[in-house]
Amino acid sequence: MLRPSISAGGLSNFTGQKANSLKDFLEKIQKIEAESLEFHLLRKDFESWIELTIGNPELTRSIGLLRVQKLTGNDLRNNILLVVLKRITDLSSTSNLLGNKKLVKKTMGRRRI
Repeated sequence: MLRPSISAGGLSNFTGQKANSLKDFLEKIQKIEAESLEFHLLRKDFESWIELTIGNPELTRSIGLLRVQKLTGNDLRNNILLVVLKRITDLSSTSNLLGNKKLVKKTMGRRRI
């Protein structure tokens, strides 16, 4: 099972923060240093984690677009938060329309492989 680690500057500056779901990811994004967000965004770590662990190609693309915009600092943090919250809202709306709560649970929690 994959678990993203949120850190900056390599192993010597490891923050010890790990996200296991999108909800957990949102909480961590609000707390860690912007430098760490920039580091992981440039390495495509967030895109890889979302694609492989959460299994949401649309959110993966949206995060990739933030990388291309070369956002930094709190602008980056706020945009990551907005993109993830929008996707969660979209999935919740779709799930409610279809009456399928499993879709949201899979996206909000870990995807089992």
